[in-house]
Parts: sequence; C-alpha cells; structure tokens
Amino acid sequence: MSVLGAVVSGTIAFASTNLDDIFVLMTLFSQRNSKFRNHHIVAGQYLGIAILTTFSIIAAYGILLLPKVWIGLLGLIPMYFGIKMLVEQLRNTSTASDEAEVQDIQFNEHDKNKTKRFSFLYRFISPYTVKVASITVANGGDNIGIYVPFFATSSLTRILIIIIVFVILIGVWCYAGYKLAENPLVSIVLERYGHIFIPFVFIGLGVHIIYSSGTLSYFFGNLFL
Repeated sequence: MSVLGAVVSGTIAFASTNLDDIFVLMTLFSQRNSKFRNHHIVAGQYLGIAILTTFSIIAAYGILLLPKVWIGLLGLIPMYFGIKMLVEQLRNTSTASDEAEVQDIQFNEHDKNKTKRFSFLYRFISPYTVKVASITVANGGDNIGIYVPFFATSSLTRILIIIIVFVILIGVWCYAGYKLAENPLVSIVLERYGHIFIPFVFIGLGVHIIYSSGTLSYFFGNLFL
C-alpha cells in the first residue's frame, strides 16, 4: 500500500475511534487550575493512545489478545472517577475552586520537595497525567477492537506511517478540545454547571464502554445459564 493510502486509512481509523474523545478533552480542559494544567492533559492523551496502540500491535501479532467482553471492564475506571467526584461533592471535602478537578490529589510538603529534583520528568509524568491516560485507555475498547485487525493486516512500514499519523492527530484532537473549552458560551456553562454534570459524563462514559463491549450481557448471560 502507498504512503498516501496508509495516511488515509490511519486517519479514518483514528477519527472513527476517537470522536468521543474530543468531548472528553473539552471537559478535561475546562477543569484546569493551578494544579491540573494543559501539559497534563496533552501528555496523558499521548500516553493513553500510545498504550492502546502498543497493546493493539502486540495483540495483532498474537502475543496478547483479550476478548472484547473483558476489555469492556475498563469502563469501570471512568465510572470510579465520576462516583468519586460525586462523593467528594456530597461530603464537601474539596473547596469551590477545586470542585472542577478531574481528581483531587493531595501532596504534602515532603513530597513536593522530593519531586523538585525531578521537576522536568515530574511535569509530564504526574498523577494527573496518569489519570488522564487511564481515562483515555478506558475509553479505548473500540480502539482496540478496530486497531487489532487493522495492524494485523499491515506491514511494518505501514504501521510506522500510521503511528506518525496518530501522533499528529492526537495534537489536533487536543487543540480542538482546548478551543472548545475556551469558547465563551461553552466555558460559561461548564464553569457554572460543570461540577454538576461532569461526574455523570464519566459515569455515562463507563456505562457506555461496558454496555457496548457486551460485557454485561456476557456476565449476566453466564450467571443465569
């Protein structure tokens, strides 16, 4: 297959499996504060897609392959985040300025001083980055389902071209999510009501992942057999 063909097919594969990620990224960018920054979101998105892509390539070559119903269990991750946010709001354990955070991670002064020596690395590999990556991975059941057969029929050269396409498109996706969050109308709505509906976005995302993967029907079907 030509380079152009690989670029086109890679673009279609990425766009078709990550349309919902734009809304998730918009939600994440709307929650930025002094702790949760742009680079956490961008780095987390790159890390999450890298994990999904790597897993898919390995699975495509038969080294590692999980049934789709088990992949659906990854939906428990965003559900956990959403439920945790709701519980924190009910208990009023976070301040008003921090209620819009994806997750509230507290560090004591000892931890802060300890990480100063590794400030460059810590800037990109922080708990916030890991949590963004985990949401991306949890939302990647459809990615794996499409990428595995896609990579299984691709040569090494074609896979390398597709990976480059993915790297570029992740940046485009992040920029789109950022611009949507910066939109005056969108940002006003998110600022006023984000802390109310954002937990339900993540819970709904988790439910969708589990349901669309056939996990519920699989386990409940076996339970009542």
